[in-house]
Amino acid sequence: MKVYLRILGYVKKYPGYIAGFSISVVLMALFGSISLALLDPVMKLLFSAEEVGATEGLDGFSLNIHSIKNAAYYFVSQVIRADGKQQALLVFILIIVSVNTAANLFRYVSNACTSILRTSAMYNLRNDLLKSLINKNIAFIDKQRKGDLLARMTIDIDEIDRSIVGSLNAVIKNPVQIALYLTLLLQYSKPLTGIILLVLPVSALFIGTVGRSLKKNAHTGQRALASMIGVLEESLGGLRVIKAFGAERYIVGVFDTFHRTFRRMERTQLLKMFLASPFSETSGVIAVGIILWYGGSLVFSGQLEASGFMTYVFIFTQTLQPAKELSASISRIYKGIASGERVFGLMDQPVLVKDKPNAQSIVDLKEGIEFRNVHFQYGQNPVIQGLEMTLAKGGFYALVGPSGCGKSTLTELLLRFYDPQQGGIYLDGVDISNIQSHSLRAQIAIVNQDPILFNDTVFNNISFGLPHANQGLVEAAAMAANAHGFISQLSQGYQTIIGDRGVLLSGGQRQRISIARAILKQSPILLLDEATSALDAESEREVQQALDTLMKDKTSLVVAHRLSTIHHADCIYVMDKGRIVEMGRHHELIAQKGLYWKLYEIQQLSANQYL
Repeated sequence: MKVYLRILGYVKKYPGYIAGFSISVVLMALFGSISLALLDPVMKLLFSAEEVGATEGLDGFSLNIHSIKNAAYYFVSQVIRADGKQQALLVFILIIVSVNTAANLFRYVSNACTSILRTSAMYNLRNDLLKSLINKNIAFIDKQRKGDLLARMTIDIDEIDRSIVGSLNAVIKNPVQIALYLTLLLQYSKPLTGIILLVLPVSALFIGTVGRSLKKNAHTGQRALASMIGVLEESLGGLRVIKAFGAERYIVGVFDTFHRTFRRMERTQLLKMFLASPFSETSGVIAVGIILWYGGSLVFSGQLEASGFMTYVFIFTQTLQPAKELSASISRIYKGIASGERVFGLMDQPVLVKDKPNAQSIVDLKEGIEFRNVHFQYGQNPVIQGLEMTLAKGGFYALVGPSGCGKSTLTELLLRFYDPQQGGIYLDGVDISNIQSHSLRAQIAIVNQDPILFNDTVFNNISFGLPHANQGLVEAAAMAANAHGFISQLSQGYQTIIGDRGVLLSGGQRQRISIARAILKQSPILLLDEATSALDAESEREVQQALDTLMKDKTSLVVAHRLSTIHHADCIYVMDKGRIVEMGRHHELIAQKGLYWKLYEIQQLSANQYL
């Protein structure tokens, strides 16, 4: 119920449309009830051998079945006396058609309000989920399967839309209709209506039981569907590897495993959902049978008029349709609640790295960066252990070491994707945990080994995060990154779409666009995470020229794989097992013949083998 109310909270943000919807629903049900109440006088007019008449007039009129009937009798008697029964029947037909037209008009208004509430609520829910995901810690996102995240953003929210928000009309409108119809029925005959009130709870209990089992099936089905989407997303991203290793059959088998589970759960859900409507309809037919038998005896004994009994039966049959819709909606709602739990379960995951209330803003780097006794671990696995490092403003620093020693983790700590468990990182003497994350990251530009590009234009990739950048600034950044030449030769220049992750470009071209983005950002701190390690010699030369331009007047920290690119660093920090084990300039470290010298010798030997 908490999940259901939380979803409705998104609807409550639009009180004007809620009011319009509520009023139109009440008026629709009211006009519909009046049109049903008018059937009795019509029946009496058609089938009664006696003259229909009334002498009470319209004094003391109120909205109940007796007042409506008396008013109708009075009106029909006046018409019959003036123009005859045929004319009276025509007038009644026109009145009933007019009342029904008004009811349908308000039905349209209620549906229009529902559609606005529905689309607006889902718009806000999707935005909130995306904001929640964007603000989550990198560590949390890394642990999630991307297909599951996509399923929650799309399929689960669509299920909430269909099952819960889409059922608002039925859940609110149908009870109002049923209540008004039952009020009419009670005024006709309390004993007959008592039979209905005995049948309805049995039907509601059955539907509730089915709905609760649907919720459990829905959880399993949605997880299987999320796994299917995950396999599909990974398969499309790694299609070249799949084909190269002949793993098509294996991937299809993995997909089919999850697909079978989803099919089984979906089939079970549909079978259970289809039970609700037949059961409620069968209950209604049983009730009709009892009413016909018992009501007929009341007519035979003179306790109930035949026209009134026929009208009663007709009103009751009209009650069955909203009752069926309500039962089907309740069954769907349980399925939507399962999706709601998945969505809110993701949104409610705590953000462990967040700004303090009094976090300050910074506009530039004045002195430098210090790592003071930094400790960090993933779960129970220590990665950084008591690390100490100083980067003076404007210096060129390199970070080297064996794979897995914590180099990339160190750059992510500086970006505050994670917080250290002990120690701290300081900018100009201020702990970065006391600096606004947006302000901190505005001071840092990063170029990764695997450039992160988007399926967008070259222009938008270079100006990413800088919406006010103009064509001149983007071109200047591209020129500085040695990228303007090849960009100009693309089919649409800077407006060329480069494909998912820049797949339509070469590795060197992607890297130079990434460098152009970093140049355009004009941040005082630069992080290069093995920016040239995956390139061939020609591409590396062009990219290195662009990097030299980028690093001018910047405080640069280079995570280096190829040691030949950092000979001129002001200081090289050598990491091993999460600690700084050596530091100094290139020639100093070579002279020490420690870990750096071993790494350098291995690379030199490897390079000579290919000469």
